[in-house]
Amino acid sequence: MNFIIDAQLPPSLKFIFNDRNIHCIHTLDLVDQNNTTDTEIRDYCEVNDSILITKDEDFYYTHILNNRPRKLILIKIGNCSKSEIIPIPTK
Repeated sequence: MNFIIDAQLPPSLKFIFNDRNIHCIHTLDLVDQNNTTDTEIRDYCEVNDSILITKDEDFYYTHILNNRPRKLILIKIGNCSKSEIIPIPTK
């Protein structure tokens, strides 16, 4: 299972997955980093069979209408900065 975390979420979230031996990257790990377009992110998900984790509702609509990305986790936490998002404590 592969995950990619979108730009609106903190890159530190990937370590929660990686610490559990689950492959996860952040958009900052991509060539164009946070300038990667939504289309390029959807393409990356398709090629790498990745689940996109985002709070960007645009991805939700393309998922519903076009099944792209095929796998999506939409985080609904309201309008806040990345620094305000505190990950769930790990065991």
